[in-house]
Amino acid sequence: MRLANVLGILFSFMVVWILWLWLLSPWLEPTTWSLWEAIKIVGAGGLVAGISLTVAAVNERADAATFILLLIPVPLFGFILAAGSVRGMLLDEHQQRQAASAKVIAAQQLQEHPAPAKASEPTVAPSATTPSPTAKPTRVRGSTAAPKYPWLGDRTPTRTLETAVPPPAGFTRIELEGKGFGAWLRGLPMLPEGSPVLLWTGAPKPRQDQHVAVVDLDVGNQNLQQCADAVIRLRAEYLWAMGRASHVNQLPANPKHWEGGVWKAFRRHLNGVMAMTGSASMDAHMKKAPAGHRLQPGDVLVQGGFPGHAVMVLDAADNAKGERAVLIGQSYMPAQQFHVVVNARESAVSPWLREAALDEERGLKTPSWWPFRGKDVRIW
Repeated sequence: MRLANVLGILFSFMVVWILWLWLLSPWLEPTTWSLWEAIKIVGAGGLVAGISLTVAAVNERADAATFILLLIPVPLFGFILAAGSVRGMLLDEHQQRQAASAKVIAAQQLQEHPAPAKASEPTVAPSATTPSPTAKPTRVRGSTAAPKYPWLGDRTPTRTLETAVPPPAGFTRIELEGKGFGAWLRGLPMLPEGSPVLLWTGAPKPRQDQHVAVVDLDVGNQNLQQCADAVIRLRAEYLWAMGRASHVNQLPANPKHWEGGVWKAFRRHLNGVMAMTGSASMDAHMKKAPAGHRLQPGDVLVQGGFPGHAVMVLDAADNAKGERAVLIGQSYMPAQQFHVVVNARESAVSPWLREAALDEERGLKTPSWWPFRGKDVRIW
């Protein structure tokens, strides 16, 4: 086997792997891919090519020089794969340290500059669509007059999840407790129809074909409110709205005790929570759904990891046969507006997804992630 042939075959293998990455990219979130991910995939292709060519060289009794050249790609691409993995672990550790530092700084700022606790404070809060540099926090402690969606301030939503997304044909929304989490989610304020999903930087998300509606919920000015973080944010905002802000201390892997205060301080506290938690802690600390559990608004589908993913059931509807369809909401990486996802597999019921898919071989598929299974369901 000539050296030119060897290099030609090796190059062909690498090109095939690059093309495979390119073909796969439309189904993945472009912003989550980096040069190192590409190098690792190409490296895997080179590793396979090196082993295959080595076997071929042995079988054809190649000379020693060619055999040595064939062995070079194996440790080389193996090193690339290992370096990429080590870099990923170091990056995760670095990000965790940064998050811990941010949490300490936020706590120090809260102690040095505590938010005023005047009962006469106006109820104004910044939002994703109407930023207000003079916004004042809402006070709740000792009162049951908390706004239903505190971050809206004085604004009254004109479009809710219930009015924005009707159930599929033949389905009717399930009955919910008036002050329960599910009813609160059903009434979430929504941005105008056709609104794009924006990243935390204010730039549009690269793919705008994966959502049907966007929740009117601010993202913040840091890359914090990602998938699991948005789930925690919504649960915490509900607890605040119901006058149960102290229950935020029971959220999964909460790193800091909430001592009480105005909404602005509460929102800052949530930044510390989001900086220290993620899909892994949520997966480990939330309760697994019992056998026979039917999906309810507020349930969470989570696959913990680094990275992992978590989405929330926002609403549910049944048909006459007792079959259930659900609406799924998510944020993603990097932090972005919370949105209602589409059902790319079944356009007839989209954006609703069939609960039964959890027990099917293909699973319940949401955009930009692997299918969820029944074992991934978590409850509060």
